[in-house]
Amino acid sequence: MATEKEPSSSPQKPSMLHGLLGILFSVSAFVVWLWSRKGSIEQHDSQDAALPQDTTSNTTERCQNLSSSPLRVVIDSAPPTPTPNKERETREDEKNRRDKKRFVAEVTVAFLLFVYTTFAGWQGCEMRKAATAAKKQTETAVRQLEMIDRPWLKLQGIAINDPGFTFSPDGAAHLSVRPILKNIGHSVATNVTFNAKMVIPAPSNFPVIAEQEQKNLCEPINNAPVAVHRGYAVASGETVIFPDDVEQSWSYGLDLKKDEVEKGQEIVQISGKQKGILAPLLVGCIDYLYPSSSIHHQTGFAYDIRRLNRQTGTPQFPSLGIIVGSNVASSDVMLLKSFFSGFYAY
Repeated sequence: MATEKEPSSSPQKPSMLHGLLGILFSVSAFVVWLWSRKGSIEQHDSQDAALPQDTTSNTTERCQNLSSSPLRVVIDSAPPTPTPNKERETREDEKNRRDKKRFVAEVTVAFLLFVYTTFAGWQGCEMRKAATAAKKQTETAVRQLEMIDRPWLKLQGIAINDPGFTFSPDGAAHLSVRPILKNIGHSVATNVTFNAKMVIPAPSNFPVIAEQEQKNLCEPINNAPVAVHRGYAVASGETVIFPDDVEQSWSYGLDLKKDEVEKGQEIVQISGKQKGILAPLLVGCIDYLYPSSSIHHQTGFAYDIRRLNRQTGTPQFPSLGIIVGSNVASSDVMLLKSFFSGFYAY
């Protein structure tokens, strides 16, 4: 059973892909920034280590009033290594501590930003999923409500009009039928049409040809534009069927051309004579709308056309094919549901 055609919702895969790409970009930027900061601090430490230390001292005494005779100097030990400036060392330590604290703070902020970005992306994906699920639930509820309140046309049967299945002198075959339709739904059905044709599928490919013939007849009707009712539910001149009403006043004439009969017949021996046998098929659909409908709705059908077997002693063959050139009274024409199906409703 088909339902109203709804536009498809936008797919979630592109949105999730965008979120993953954003997360990957954030991680890459964080790693690059962290590596650059590490190199900067190492370079700063190496520069500090290379600075010359203050070794200025006045430990050397100048000799004055040297005598003209040579002076012998005895050095017991080397002068002590000058100690670095304590104040400068303290300032450098404080600066290094500040740099390290700033680095830790920046890393912490970057990590928190990464966590926030990841969480925001995940939350956005989940919100979109929830919105899509809610929309689908709403659409399902609307369709279910529509299924309950819309009209449904049922083909209760097809009556055979007099004179039955006949052949004209030119070799063509004719059949007049009267469909019996009932609205078993809860709304009025508008623009109701009965569409049918007789075909003779080849026995070797019967199901495929029968289904294709029905499709060729009903699909163009289904694809036709739907007229918009403006200001009133039922337009003047439309064929309508109200809920629980039965429509059986229509009659339709169906024909097979001479070349179709000749092409579709099977030659067999009957009472010592060669005669053609037909196994025609009646296919079609009931097409209708309703005031709020935006598409066509149809009920399909397919019947094998046979003649009643009035010969005694052959109960296993209640129906037989139609002999070409021999008319069949309306009371002897049988419509049997086709074995290939062909029945549908939407």
